[in-house]
Amino acid sequence: MGCNKQPVEEVFKTTKTSPDQIVLIFNDPVQNGFFTFSNGSSAGRTRNGDEIQYIDDQYIYRKLKIDFSKKSDTVVLKSKRDWVEVTLMYKGVDDLTYIFKNGDTTVFNYDGVKPIARLINREEAYNTTNFSLYLRDSIATNDYLSSDIIRLPMLLWDQYDSISDFKARDEAIVADASRTFKSDIQQEVDRLDKLFQNDQMDEQQYKMHMRSLHARLITLKNALTFLPEDSKSSLVNSVVKQLESKSPELMSRADSLLYLMNYSGSLSNSIVTAYRNTVPMISQQTSGGGGSTRDYRQLYDSLRIRTDLTDVEKKLLQYNNLKSILSQTTFFSIASRLKYLTRFRNDFQDTILVNDLMKQFQIEFRIDDEIQVESLEGQKSTLKDLIASYNGEAVYVDFWASWCAPCIREMPASKRMTETYANDDITFIYLSTDRRAADWKKSIDKNNLKSGLHYRITNANTSQGLEDLNIPFIPRYMIYNQAGELVNNDAPRPSETDLLTSEFQKYLSSKN
Repeated sequence: MGCNKQPVEEVFKTTKTSPDQIVLIFNDPVQNGFFTFSNGSSAGRTRNGDEIQYIDDQYIYRKLKIDFSKKSDTVVLKSKRDWVEVTLMYKGVDDLTYIFKNGDTTVFNYDGVKPIARLINREEAYNTTNFSLYLRDSIATNDYLSSDIIRLPMLLWDQYDSISDFKARDEAIVADASRTFKSDIQQEVDRLDKLFQNDQMDEQQYKMHMRSLHARLITLKNALTFLPEDSKSSLVNSVVKQLESKSPELMSRADSLLYLMNYSGSLSNSIVTAYRNTVPMISQQTSGGGGSTRDYRQLYDSLRIRTDLTDVEKKLLQYNNLKSILSQTTFFSIASRLKYLTRFRNDFQDTILVNDLMKQFQIEFRIDDEIQVESLEGQKSTLKDLIASYNGEAVYVDFWASWCAPCIREMPASKRMTETYANDDITFIYLSTDRRAADWKKSIDKNNLKSGLHYRITNANTSQGLEDLNIPFIPRYMIYNQAGELVNNDAPRPSETDLLTSEFQKYLSSKN
């Protein structure tokens, strides 16, 4: 698959003379975290602007925001490494990879939605700086690489919408992408080799691109092993073997490679794949639906006894397991979350990672009995005291969050209900589970959620009272009677108008 001037060794040096930063300047930035396709469908990962992704010097995956309201926005990325891989979200579900040298200042100008980078502190070939776009412009099908299409057929749903059956649509997309897959990978390697051999790409950049490509293929290979062993997985296997035959050093491991997002993701993916049949799924069900997740506590315990992982690999894998435990409060109790956070702290003695987790998930090493809440004006109370303050009235509590689309969809119906019962002894309280007050307030303004009383839970990760209410999923609705007693902990939704009206009448008619 082409030639290689030198072995692809794993050397990511740290320099004392670097300015320890990379500056990214975005002119007239265009949002790519969420994308609308030609057929009107949309897909994406974020609407908040946090579209810049990289791994910091502590191996922590980070996202930085672009301010799309500005004519020009400057983002500074701190690092002591010589070369840093940065990705920008692209068309909702894709990523463009850039490899910058420490001290680089880069200006991004947009051609439609395409972010085109230009270095202003040194000279570098366009195709080297914008290698991801170069590939998409020269060999991609409909602007996506065939490897990404095989992994995510939804990338081309809008191009195949004449096929109504989803399974048949995906099969057609994958079949077409598979025809060019092998030649596409060959062309990607050829382009890397040519840039390197013509001294247009630094050796370090070349190694990082090659490693990232290999890791991307390994992840795809692991994903396809869940399917029957057919031509698709056989095709990927043959390409991986050919690439490894060209550069055997790609099969080696090194902690420094964990700074590459594809490599780090590939390692995590391989662990999940290895334990897929031994670590069980756990489920939660309610009248409104249900869900399931891997038992990451058992996965954490299984990895503790592994001896084939380096200390850094094990730490980062356990860090990711812990993030899954801490983020999924539906499935893991407060006691479990604190137990495994304590275990992680004792296992690795890494204050930076522990503090990062505590800040990210707003965790303290304590358990609160009450549910602490705050108003839009910053006034603090407890849910118990808040309910008591409306003694003599029924209270309808709506548990929601800014990121919860079903919650937002219920709001117009909820507004109508507040208007219907404006002269009755019913109080509507909207209780957000958002971790960040800014997201909560922004959603209220954006969606014009002005009816009712708005509060935010400030101790969601440490409240035993919240856990006792057993709210596995939101939206969730509860009714308290005039005496402040919880009488329905899974009440009808606002859109279930007849059911909710009937429920309200019970408590309005029971008033003394």
